[in-house]
Amino acid sequence: MARKILVAIDGSDCSVNALEWYLVNLRKSGDEVVLLQVSAKGGGITLPIDAPLDVQQGSFDQIVTSGSGNDDAYIAELKESYSGILQDYECNPDDFQFECLNDTNPGSAICKYSKAKGVTHIVIGTRGLGKIKRKILGSVSDYVIHHSNSSVTIVPNNNST
Repeated sequence: MARKILVAIDGSDCSVNALEWYLVNLRKSGDEVVLLQVSAKGGGITLPIDAPLDVQQGSFDQIVTSGSGNDDAYIAELKESYSGILQDYECNPDDFQFECLNDTNPGSAICKYSKAKGVTHIVIGTRGLGKIKRKILGSVSDYVIHHSNSSVTIVPNNNST
């Protein structure tokens, strides 16, 4: 029976690190692998905590409209951006399923998707936040490890101390 593996991706170095960890340490022939991106479309505007408060109108318009197009086009773009990494590890990108969900709570969306699709293992990166920042900002990986019905591997950020 094939293992169903979910690797959470978001374009960050942490998610690239998680994917690479899967490819080096966990990958087996016959795995069914989903690279899952959860975006917060329709859930308001999310800016990084260190974003300047005086965002110029052009930048604001780009933030509001980014990712608001066709999901198929977005998935194609996502696949293209991760194809190089997969090819570096001698993987065919067509052997991986790319999914994009719209949800304002990425941790919850990952857990729901995992349960609905019968995922046996989740691989997710972490930014390596300290206890205080994690409490204030929240942590997707922390949510997933506490709420998932699947086994979970948390891959630490290479830059965390």
